[in-house]
Amino acid sequence: MGVACSLTVANAQFLHVGLRGGLNLSDVAFSGFSLDDATVSKGRTKCGYQAAFMMRANLTRHLNLQAELEYSCAINSYDINRGSYVRSTNIQLRRLMLPVELGLQFGAIRLFGGASFSLGDWTGNSHASVLAVDYDLPDVAIVGGLGVHFRKIFLEARVQSSAKSSQYYLYRIGSTVRSVKIKRNLLWSFSAGFFF
Repeated sequence: MGVACSLTVANAQFLHVGLRGGLNLSDVAFSGFSLDDATVSKGRTKCGYQAAFMMRANLTRHLNLQAELEYSCAINSYDINRGSYVRSTNIQLRRLMLPVELGLQFGAIRLFGGASFSLGDWTGNSHASVLAVDYDLPDVAIVGGLGVHFRKIFLEARVQSSAKSSQYYLYRIGSTVRSVKIKRNLLWSFSAGFFF
């Protein structure tokens, strides 16, 4: 954000401030596993949400730098099978992130990519007695996507992935704990926004 601001001191028209918001889908893949007297597997995909404040600086005609302050809530769903019944539980993962992206603008189309830095995360589960999860979250994630602009309004699709080569989540039922390797951890998001 400091770089973007310093590049625009001479001409304020190159700096754009805006807001965006939308929905996200958490795509976490792992093999089903046994824990206590239950088998835990991935549940149905659930919709979460995100909102962000953005600052964009046009470095050249086609190249721009964007920094955001983003709050997101992703929902992970799990099925706990105890033989006689299956119970589902949802765990919310709320994060405050600072994405910094380089973008290429060609007409109405913008391609972008960069890094997203974690400023904080919170896990919420109203059924912690059923299943609790300790997430192994990286301090830095990789983000990329595609946007379509209509003057000051835009639509955007992006995907965020962990920068770690391998991740393990800690699952807990009662006093029984198990570390499980995560095969895939992506966060897909679809949003709309505008610049002031």
